Amino acid sequence: MCGLVAVRAFAGPIDAAGLLRGVRALRHRGPDAEALWLGRDVGLAHARLAIVDRAGGGQPFTAHGVTAVVNGELYGHAALRRQLEARGHRFRGRCDAEVLVHLYVDRGLDALEALDGEFAFALYDRPRDLLICARDRFGVRSLVWHHDGRTLRVASEAKGLFALGVRPAWDTESVWQAFSHQYLHPDRTVFAGVHRLPPGHLLRCDAQGVRVERWWSMPLAAPRPTDTGEGVRALREALQAAVTDRLQGERAVGFQLSGGLDSSAVAALGRAAGLRPTCFTVRFPDGPPEYDESAVARATARHLGADHHVLTLDGRTLVEALPEALAQAEAPCINAHVAAKLLLARAVRAAGVRVLLTGEGADELLLGYTHLRADLGVGDLDDLNATAVGVHLPEGAGLPVAGAARVLGPVPAFLRAKATLAYRARAVLQADFLAPFARRDPFAELARAAGVPPGGAPVDRAAWLWTRLCLSGYILPTLCEPTELASAVEGRLPFLDRRVFEVARRLPHALKVRDGVEKWALREAIADLLPPAVVQRRKQPFMAPPLPVAATLRAHLDGPLPPFLDRAHLDAMLRMLPTLPTRERVATDPALMLALSFVALQRAWSP
Repeated sequence: MCGLVAVRAFAGPIDAAGLLRGVRALRHRGPDAEALWLGRDVGLAHARLAIVDRAGGGQPFTAHGVTAVVNGELYGHAALRRQLEARGHRFRGRCDAEVLVHLYVDRGLDALEALDGEFAFALYDRPRDLLICARDRFGVRSLVWHHDGRTLRVASEAKGLFALGVRPAWDTESVWQAFSHQYLHPDRTVFAGVHRLPPGHLLRCDAQGVRVERWWSMPLAAPRPTDTGEGVRALREALQAAVTDRLQGERAVGFQLSGGLDSSAVAALGRAAGLRPTCFTVRFPDGPPEYDESAVARATARHLGADHHVLTLDGRTLVEALPEALAQAEAPCINAHVAAKLLLARAVRAAGVRVLLTGEGADELLLGYTHLRADLGVGDLDDLNATAVGVHLPEGAGLPVAGAARVLGPVPAFLRAKATLAYRARAVLQADFLAPFARRDPFAELARAAGVPPGGAPVDRAAWLWTRLCLSGYILPTLCEPTELASAVEGRLPFLDRRVFEVARRLPHALKVRDGVEKWALREAIADLLPPAVVQRRKQPFMAPPLPVAATLRAHLDGPLPPFLDRAHLDAMLRMLPTLPTRERVATDPALMLALSFVALQRAWSP
């Protein structure tokens, strides 16, 4: 895991001092080393978190006129290295990132199809005068870019672009999108002119200019008849291989452990691979008991013989961490889970661990979320969603979604939930900010921008859309990578392994949800490794309890607000909040967190 910067100057030489400032703004991601490579009008820079080949893996790597800086991990790189060596390539070390350079020399952009991992890279092909930047299939690793017509700037985070000279400013279109349905369109950030390279895409820059192209298209699930035992075994084998691959490296490996099935399965498979797990759990002592999964996590850790660390985060602690967490995320958030993730990564690093395996992706692949079961037609789900009211299932009045229906057909339950969130969130906006958007249909525009492939069952289309908008657009780039890398901790996600994805997308619905129980095949696959109470436990989203009003928003809303927020409307919502029933208060908390996010971002970056 690392931070990277790339610059191409179309009208002058590279500013080496500026390139250095850019990579140093990302030093939290890679504190072990920094390096620059300068060409005539292209510059690359790298901040390294040394995990694989710590002695010989310093970047940039250069071979046959091709130079690259890489962020993340490539799995199966040893086999690729052997293939390339048989074709005459010579390597200076054992680092996975070096394989990328030789693979590109050997295959050109077809090299991307051979890569399995969580990666982002910038690569300069001097013979072709071509700069290529690319992201992995699901967008585990981030890349943002800015092009003003004279200079292209690329970085792992917007902080790097700001250090390179990009001036922070609000993008009003993106702000409107955030308050309309939470999710930005896949190529946007909240900062004007700062674009996110979408997952599975590459940016191509040469003397003719800058183009963004798709190199991988996420297919819809394609369920097919499968023998139950065969399907369960295939899932177990693929997931075991994915976990084992993600134990690679020369730094201590740990496991994020909630009380849920996904992270418990990953930790158990780590144990099955021969590792005594070191596990980390967040405990929320405030709020209703359903938010605290630590008791179940402790039982799992005992069962696995794990070294278990429990981090207790009360409301005050979360409040104090929110501004830093939101500044690291560089994007609006809807829950204090962003602060919890930041503090968890800090505890992981303090324990001497640098690699953290997590369970993200399982719910998308195996229909684990409550809203996906609703799309499948499972009834009586309301009581299972107490921690995500108005986030996963609709709650109360909402914005119209008929435009999305014209694009998508049946509207997924989670989009209808976002319509109710937006109905509350828009109450804190200035009327004159909303006025220019009055005739626009945000949900129709979002549905078109997401580009769901044709065909498929409604639940598979809903899962595809959630993966595109929430997993790749919110969970990974906002909750996971930036909060983990703020402490130079590398997150690895076995469920997003290519082999696991291919097995899961072909499983029939009856193996994913049986008798209303989600992720049935996964439960069967790891039943011999975990206590029955964990195997049988229902899905619980990672959400922090709603924060005490007096201790959060009022404390953070003193001083100037972003120009689109209405202080009087915010004050009115805050006065009303303590009088609301618990369910309505839970549903209102995301709207207030959205407003708080923009306040924190303004104070961090002064757009």
